[in-house]
Amino acid sequence: MRNILLHGALSFPPTGVGVANEIIIEELEKRNVNVIKIRRGSGNSKFLTWDGKVSINRVAQTFNEIFKIAWTLWKVDIDCMYMSAGQSTVGIIADMIKISFCVLNKVPIVIHVHGGRLAESINNLPKYLKNRYISLLNKSRCVIALTDDQRRSITNVGLTNVITIYNAVKENEVCNIEMVEGKLKRSSKKLNVVYLSNLIEEKGYKDLVNSALELNKSYGEHFVFRFAGQWGSVHDKVWFSEKTKDLRNCTYEGVVRGENKKDLLEWADVWVLPTYFVEEGLPISLLEAMWSGCAVITTNYRGIPEVVTDQGAIFVSANCPSEVTAALLKLLTDKATMKNMIRVNTTKARESFKESFFSNRVIETFNLGDGK
Repeated sequence: MRNILLHGALSFPPTGVGVANEIIIEELEKRNVNVIKIRRGSGNSKFLTWDGKVSINRVAQTFNEIFKIAWTLWKVDIDCMYMSAGQSTVGIIADMIKISFCVLNKVPIVIHVHGGRLAESINNLPKYLKNRYISLLNKSRCVIALTDDQRRSITNVGLTNVITIYNAVKENEVCNIEMVEGKLKRSSKKLNVVYLSNLIEEKGYKDLVNSALELNKSYGEHFVFRFAGQWGSVHDKVWFSEKTKDLRNCTYEGVVRGENKKDLLEWADVWVLPTYFVEEGLPISLLEAMWSGCAVITTNYRGIPEVVTDQGAIFVSANCPSEVTAALLKLLTDKATMKNMIRVNTTKARESFKESFFSNRVIETFNLGDGK
């Protein structure tokens, strides 16, 4: 049996990387490939932490990952290792060790860059580490970028084996075309607004909350807001609870997957993510919203404008709730524009972000052949 060692985020706690890896795992298992999974990062089911600080727990976690990888490469005949790249300095140093184990064991490795700051992080390394890391990356079978813009930025630091593969949606968790057509027939005077991502300050959820507070003064009956995702930290949960306690049209839906996510996306007219998150690459929740027939309000940031244009989105500045408010009022009063965005986005998503396109292209890089 063929064996793939997958090292990255898993399906829970929910992240875009976890969803992408879930798609790959399911397709490999359909092909009777044994997938050995080693989680990257914390399995904390309550809060995510993105403070970038080095702690004893994180260092211990990293050494545990390295040990598991080394042990697996020694004990199991691995056909290929598929790894999500780290982007912090500590993550890069850990990856150098992990890649070196693959090179020593003559195991091919495919590296997927899901975040958006790898090129910047490489350029900030001391010269020796930078050159050594680039050399190791160039020994991989390939490095996968999320967008062409990301591919160019990574190539410019010295990589020679970078390809672009857009992420995909899990099609059983998004709206089918009949649901989208139902949205286009709506005549409600209310606008249903969804924030569907982890509630991390830099992803802009506070901008949307502050916009909801402002709209509630004069237009409260015209908007309904639902937030879904994992808390970035306990501070995010406390802040959200305090700010929204008097907003009757604003609710937190928890972490949603499967039918619950599909129902939320069917309900939503507009998806909002005014992100400036340092780790942002190409949010899978954006692709899910486009597929599900949502108009989009977001920032012109990282890989986002490569997949959604101003025909499908209103772009706002980061840290600017007033621009979010203006965009929502625009869509409330101009339903023709909103419905055109819905048509543009759902067409683009179905052309570019199919599950099969993504999984087939990634698995092709493993070079598994016809099986054993």
